[in-house]
Amino acid sequence: MIPGRHRLQPGVAEPDEFLSADGSFDVEGFKYAVDVTITAQEIIVDNASYPTPAIERNSHIYRTLGLGYANLGAMLMALGLPYDNEEGASMRRRSPRS
Repeated sequence: MIPGRHRLQPGVAEPDEFLSADGSFDVEGFKYAVDVTITAQEIIVDNASYPTPAIERNSHIYRTLGLGYANLGAMLMALGLPYDNEEGASMRRRSPRS
């Protein structure tokens, strides 16, 4: 648990943006986008100003960064996969969790 006041620095990745016309998923492109986004968040934490010394210290110690994903359901629909069948469930299980 992070003591004191803190704020998560969130980002959002949209997996459906990494689908090609043939329905394949660009895994390497998605990984690269995640790497770039986390690196950018690290730079922001290092160069940001904070309202109190305690918040600044905690931000640097605990690195409260985050990257979520959105529109997994849209990606499954684009692939023609029902959300509640085994193939859709398998894809959801392979998705990153926080």
